[in-house]
Amino acid sequence: MIKTCSNCAGRLVYDIAKRGVKCCSCESVFTVEEIPEVNDQNNLETSDKIQRMMDCNVYTCNSCGAEIVINDTEASTFCVYCGNPSIVFSRMTSMKRPECIIPFTVTREQAEQIIRERIGNGRLVPEAIKNFTVETLRPIYIPYYITDISCAGSALMSSVVGSGKNSHTYYYFRKAQCDFTHVSTDASKKLADSSSERLEPFNYKKIVEFDEDYLLGFYADMSDVPMLEAQNTARSRAVNLFEQSMIESVKEGSNKKVDSKRLNARINGNSRTALFPAWFLTFRYEDQPYTILVNGQTGKVVGGVPWDKPKYTAIYVGLMVILTAILTLVFAGLFYAIGHIDDSDSAGDLIEIVIFICIFAGSSFCTGLKRLKSVKKSIERTTATTLTSFANKRQSVD
Repeated sequence: MIKTCSNCAGRLVYDIAKRGVKCCSCESVFTVEEIPEVNDQNNLETSDKIQRMMDCNVYTCNSCGAEIVINDTEASTFCVYCGNPSIVFSRMTSMKRPECIIPFTVTREQAEQIIRERIGNGRLVPEAIKNFTVETLRPIYIPYYITDISCAGSALMSSVVGSGKNSHTYYYFRKAQCDFTHVSTDASKKLADSSSERLEPFNYKKIVEFDEDYLLGFYADMSDVPMLEAQNTARSRAVNLFEQSMIESVKEGSNKKVDSKRLNARINGNSRTALFPAWFLTFRYEDQPYTILVNGQTGKVVGGVPWDKPKYTAIYVGLMVILTAILTLVFAGLFYAIGHIDDSDSAGDLIEIVIFICIFAGSSFCTGLKRLKSVKKSIERTTATTLTSFANKRQSVD
């Protein structure tokens, strides 16, 4: 089903910049409410079915038999699975309609610019990546479940105050209740949760009732995750947030932990199905595809790119040489001072300074390693085959 312009019968697409539906031929712009429904509503049964279901087009490849399901977008002239140009319309099917949607507000040009600026600011990013050529840039609505959850319970926590022989363990009891609204969970098995969760948060104040006209010219995936599974995921997330809030309420000490707890989470009503916007940009570097996501509402970027390893090695070695030289001079001066001090208290103070410097250097090194591991995991997500497939196994709507 492709909707047409009432003025010239041209194809209609949703225009992000104009926040309305635009004709590709005469460039007339309409609000979503102005686009008439084309469904047959002869009786209440048909009307109710229309409200719960939506029509999708199915295209079949004559070569490999792959089926492509799309919503109000132009068909490709080639199969995205095998590349064969022989692909024909086979049938229409009905899929369950989402209940609400957050429309795109970030345009194609803005999404690309955001990614270029993000990558361009990386000092260790190779020049070839900074000047990447866009292979695909696809606007995709990702299916989510939205769940409201009430949490209540109590916990006994401990915290260590002080250090060494002067340390003491204190215990704290907390009892609380909290309502979590709009707990979102990814409803697509094709997209890894590690990617979809990092697109959050979305601004739920901009959520609107679903209308198929928002999908004109866009891709949209339908939910393939059972509601019960999504609710269990949402409940787990809410409980973790609830527990973390109780831990953070203990202000004193370190090594804070929960020793025992009794927590309960209740789902309030049914979860709502929703579509949230995201841009998927794919480029190649050294024959490896990288896919970076951009939140289609807020512009948040999710993904990582390789760094210039020779430059990284040179900077790392240079810093280590400088740091070693500085520490050598500092330690030499401190030990010399310790050897010429008769006062044991003063000598002890200097020794504590030496220990502090060692701890600080070790902590900085560990922080650097942790950051490096985080970057590597981000790159792994960006190069994941499932993510590339999710974005690329679709026909172009350009």
